[in-house]
Amino acid sequence: MEKALKLAWHTLKEFVRFASPYWPVLAGLVLVYLAAMLLHRRKVSIVPGSNAAALDYFFCHGYEVEDVLYQGRMGAEYILSRLGARTYVHIKWWRKPINERPVIAVSEARSRLNCEFAILVSQEGFTRKARRLALETGVWLWQFNRLEAELERLADGIPEGMKTAAAAKTRS
Repeated sequence: MEKALKLAWHTLKEFVRFASPYWPVLAGLVLVYLAAMLLHRRKVSIVPGSNAAALDYFFCHGYEVEDVLYQGRMGAEYILSRLGARTYVHIKWWRKPINERPVIAVSEARSRLNCEFAILVSQEGFTRKARRLALETGVWLWQFNRLEAELERLADGIPEGMKTAAAAKTRS
């Protein structure tokens, strides 16, 4: 064992002696690399009016993705969670106001997926029938350009349902 330690120590000393003239060069190369990375750093831009932009609003308010159900060019479906409460979020990038059919689908999905809340996000708003049905079914209708304001409103006071869901999670 003592011979092995002596051999290891001797090998390490030889390596340091051999490599020491190259350390300033290596340090210089590392600095050049770091400088290049800082100068050429590109920000990943999120396209406004995209699924990523909508999700970014939720992330900034403490939501986490539990499941990605669908992502496409015309919309997306996610299950997000915050404070133990599951929220079904359906995003539609249609170029016309959303009618009542998607509201029915979102309400059914919320029940089927065991989510406490359901949010339907639209780029172009909602028809009168869709708004009426959403009130009856408890689906929140949010326009994309008001997403930040709606999430701020939620952050100011946690809805009772979220408090109940968070309390139930901590008890179990």
